[in-house]
Amino acid sequence: MPEEIAAWIAERPEYQQATKKRLAESLLKRALEGDDIAQLINEFSEHRPKVDNGGLWQDVPADQLDAVLAAVLNKLSPGQLYEQIVETEFGYYIVKLESTATNRSGNEQGPNRYSFRQLVIHKRFPLPGVSDPDIPSPLMTAEEIAKMEIEKTKRDRFVSESVERNRISLPDDFTL
Repeated sequence: MPEEIAAWIAERPEYQQATKKRLAESLLKRALEGDDIAQLINEFSEHRPKVDNGGLWQDVPADQLDAVLAAVLNKLSPGQLYEQIVETEFGYYIVKLESTATNRSGNEQGPNRYSFRQLVIHKRFPLPGVSDPDIPSPLMTAEEIAKMEIEKTKRDRFVSESVERNRISLPDDFTL
């Protein structure tokens, strides 16, 4: 089945990581050229819970962030857009630091909390056929979706062929 899965994905660019990364890169380019990051987030971000507020995360403790994201935010000044795609195991991020805050103790180096905007392009894909905007679709890998779709196609073919081979006829006067 691995060959079938690879072939299924190869026929569908929308399920290829390269396509997702190219989208993130094109959106970063637009943001760097001056497009409003909040508008880009509203239009393209795949992190639905934060779309309506322009992808704004407020006052997030540094220790609650993905280590890669925290390191990037620590390099930025307030108002600065990171000039590269931030890639984690979850997806591709375009990040703009809005502000930082430091605890009053002053014992730690660097900010303790960040407010930032992020545009997210997930590495996973929504379950096909689920389109209720109030209920987010589960996210699956391309391989999981391919396997599910291949199995569904095989199952449907088996049922159709079985029905065709084993036609059942009922008498005309049969009622339910």
